[in-house]
Amino acid sequence: MPRLTPRGILVLAGGAVVGVNAFLAGFRDLALLGIGASLIVLVAYLSVWSRRVQVQVSRSLDRVAGVAGGHVTVSLEVRNLGDRALTGARWRDLGDAVAPTETRVLPPIDGIEQAHARTSVRVHYESLPLQRGHWDVGPFELVLEDPFGLARSARRVGAITTLLVVPPVTMLGDSEVSSVGGDGAHLGRSLRRAPSVDQVVVREYRRGDPLGRVNWRATARRGELMVRDEDVIGHQDAYLLLGRRAGQWSQDEVPGVPSPYELAVETIASIGVHLLDHGYTVSVEAQDAPNGHSGAASTYHQQQGPHSLLVALAMVPRLGAPVRTRRMTSLGPNRGGQRPDGIVVLLAATASEVDALVAMRHRFGAATVIALPTLRGQLLDHLSDAGWQVARISSRDDLANLRLYEPGDRPGRSRSPERTGKARS
Repeated sequence: MPRLTPRGILVLAGGAVVGVNAFLAGFRDLALLGIGASLIVLVAYLSVWSRRVQVQVSRSLDRVAGVAGGHVTVSLEVRNLGDRALTGARWRDLGDAVAPTETRVLPPIDGIEQAHARTSVRVHYESLPLQRGHWDVGPFELVLEDPFGLARSARRVGAITTLLVVPPVTMLGDSEVSSVGGDGAHLGRSLRRAPSVDQVVVREYRRGDPLGRVNWRATARRGELMVRDEDVIGHQDAYLLLGRRAGQWSQDEVPGVPSPYELAVETIASIGVHLLDHGYTVSVEAQDAPNGHSGAASTYHQQQGPHSLLVALAMVPRLGAPVRTRRMTSLGPNRGGQRPDGIVVLLAATASEVDALVAMRHRFGAATVIALPTLRGQLLDHLSDAGWQVARISSRDDLANLRLYEPGDRPGRSRSPERTGKARS
């Protein structure tokens, strides 16, 4: 049903008050003017109510999944199924924190019985900056108004499209950040693998080698086609833990700058993709999980590609979501045999949780803690003394300059990176 706009309500109420008071005071001309204003509002309401509009709307996105902090372009095709032309209409697309809220003018669309009719139009808009997770885009809302803007009706048409928004992935060791800007000033930080863990070895391409073994980074560096030498590849497992205790840091976000919480998720995504690309089997676990879920580690393999990992991280609860915190002492791999690498991204931790990480050190080959600014420095000193390598990051630029092991270096060779040592608070 149509509704009066604020302007329509003002004209109707003003006309009624003026008309009644003028009539009682004997000013008939003024009374007619007031009553006429009220009648105009009534006619506008009936004109909007009587419009019978039939439209069909289809929606498409310019990509299957969005990236947090970026945008997607949404295209809408609006088709007029009625006999009369559709003019003077406005539109907007509804959605959870995705679609702009203001209405826009819809170009005129001919009726289906008109000669040489153009019965459909395409409109586009760019989404608001995306946030990680699943979001609804739609439905489409068609807004009809009278020429004076006194009455309005809004009709929702079409289906809802679901958009998956994954965390951005930073290329480690580079200054380029996927989907975000930044000059990535080099910090000289390095996360080195323990020498006790076998490393990936590359060699020159030989006739008959599968193309799936080509290592493109080593190829670009050496100027000739290089492949992974899988005869000497050893145990390549990595265990990633996101240590987070919701509610212990500010939820305020600056546009274009991820909060510490989201930066931690991006760090897990970037390291996970980096390791998958280099042939690792990666297990990822969050310290706390949504209610109703076990929070057990999920394992991803190079053959799957990074898609499954990014989809899982897209659904990690955002700040404010209900969570069940698990004890740090219950975490950790149970592999048997050779030990995996362990990388822990910490947002906040209690002294007892840090003690638990110290006790877990023996479960891993290389063991690294990546700390966000929300973590106290003295806790990091304790981890460093226990044999954990420690690095602090506070921005995407810092993340872009973290260096994990790069294939192409033979076991025993060192890139002579700068050690992080103890973190300073």
